[in-house]
Amino acid sequence: MLPFQILVVDDDEAALAGLIELLRDAGHQTTGAATFDAARRLLDVGHYDLLVADIRLRSYNGLHLVRLSRLLHPDMAVIMMTGYPERSLEFEASRYGAVYMEKPLEPKQFMRSVERLLAQVRRERRWPRHHAPEAFHVQIGSWPARLLDVSYGGLRFAMAAPDTPLPPTVPVRMPALNLYIEAETIWTDRLTSPGALLGGLALLSEGENAPLPWRALVDSLGEELNDLPT
Repeated sequence: MLPFQILVVDDDEAALAGLIELLRDAGHQTTGAATFDAARRLLDVGHYDLLVADIRLRSYNGLHLVRLSRLLHPDMAVIMMTGYPERSLEFEASRYGAVYMEKPLEPKQFMRSVERLLAQVRRERRWPRHHAPEAFHVQIGSWPARLLDVSYGGLRFAMAAPDTPLPPTVPVRMPALNLYIEAETIWTDRLTSPGALLGGLALLSEGENAPLPWRALVDSLGEELNDLPT
């Protein structure tokens, strides 16, 4: 298996060097960036399995990198760090499915989080994503949504931004296929224009344990049979 690719972003050069050394010693291919702009350029051209970023990057906010990463690399895991803990920052990080950690980092705890997230990425590699037809619609909770892509482990969607946040777990219904699943809300991104919400859900029963109708749907989309009812 190819080594995992990790991007570390911190404007504290000593902290950046220490994290890079820690991750490389664990066998991971690690790249560092000391500025928001440098990190953005790397995200634009590279593929990374894990982003580790400080929330405060001088005049920039590391959460903006998370938002960018979700658009460019939806399966990338994220750890957000801060030396200035605030409940609001923890909440914002959780909205994007990021692990929130306070500085100074405890190396063993940090590496446990890294390995747990990379194990999740490894599972995602086994379950390739398949794009859904543009007109493929589902019901997420009480909200109509458009399916963007699916895997044995979950789905991504777009919907008109609701007035309230999605709950931690939501039912997903596809009446035309007589399909019902329970899923966990992993991340959401509310776009101010055009008033849309993007998000990612993980099946509560995933992979080989996913419901057979869901696996059949994923397989059919993988075979490009786009004539499914909507």
